[in-house]
Amino acid sequence: MSLALLIEGAVRALLFGLLVFAILRLARLRQPRQAWAVWAFALIASLAMMASLRFFPLPITVEFGQATTRAIPRGVVQGAAHRDLFELAATLYATVAVLLCLRLAAGLVLSARLRRRAQPVQVPGGLDARISAQIATPVTFGRTILLPADFASWPAEKRQAVLAHEQAHVRWFDFHVQLLAQLHCALLWFSPFAWWLQAELRELAEQASDEAAIASIGDKHRYAEILFEVAKTAQRVPLAVAMARTSSVERRMDQILRHDTRPARRVPVAAVAMLLFAAVVTTSIAPRAQVASDPARLTRVPGPGVNPFYPDRAQQENVEGYAEFRIAIDAQGKPLRIEMTAEDPAGYGFGENARRALETWAFKNDDGQARTGTYRLTFRLK
Repeated sequence: MSLALLIEGAVRALLFGLLVFAILRLARLRQPRQAWAVWAFALIASLAMMASLRFFPLPITVEFGQATTRAIPRGVVQGAAHRDLFELAATLYATVAVLLCLRLAAGLVLSARLRRRAQPVQVPGGLDARISAQIATPVTFGRTILLPADFASWPAEKRQAVLAHEQAHVRWFDFHVQLLAQLHCALLWFSPFAWWLQAELRELAEQASDEAAIASIGDKHRYAEILFEVAKTAQRVPLAVAMARTSSVERRMDQILRHDTRPARRVPVAAVAMLLFAAVVTTSIAPRAQVASDPARLTRVPGPGVNPFYPDRAQQENVEGYAEFRIAIDAQGKPLRIEMTAEDPAGYGFGENARRALETWAFKNDDGQARTGTYRLTFRLK
């Protein structure tokens, strides 16, 4: 997926998030679990929109005539390969995204190892609970509840509250939603909305689990004391849903003491309908290719952009070739999407080098209509 598509996906997600926020305000959904469900839907919709950008780029495709140009061998150009700002931005994006994905993978491995080494323990409700001497605070990893070594010595009321809190995380798949939220952040790390959404989902999940714990023991003041006791020994566990994080415990305790015991209202059907409508509307906001009665040939505008460099391996082996692309351009002739349809011979880098150049080009568009066409770039040695 190109950087341009990712930016478009981030803009779509932000627009959808604003619509969701407005729907929450209009529907007056103040219950944490209801709000969590809405924002979880927004997260899944955002990821789905990003996937649709790659696999369903435009609803109409028009094949035009092919144009041919020459690539420039590196020896003809002064100095080494030129790297424009767009390429530098793409490299920066990929570097940060890969690092965040590696951190996510490392967290999964470490947490899985922690779970594997923990000892199973019998708890009410048939939960998958395990005791670990490596943690000091209860956490949830997947469908497993990890408990500290001194869990058995806790008062019965404290054990009941903690298990109710963690069971709520398991029941609502909070760990899995947080995993998706972190993946969303890794892919759209440049988007403030992605980071805000991750934090909001985490906070709402904790509030909803706090309410489940209060309902279990029937005393919000006592639960606030329990939460404070757990928070005093809180520690960070890689990629797990912890019961008490020191950064939010004060805010949660304030919310607990203001807890309203009235039953939650059901999510209005109108709010669900508005959410689905918002997802459809946001997805449909995309440039559409329009068929012209007499389409002009898709040709490059002279001047702007960088020329492609001949791949080093192909130049050393005296190999010539070509790469063909299907390109969607906007009304100004700027590329919206570039998809390689053919490369011959493969494995020499003709397609990648051609793509980098095409992303900086502009194409003639006399009628001012967004359209899709093909462009073949031929590499010939001089």
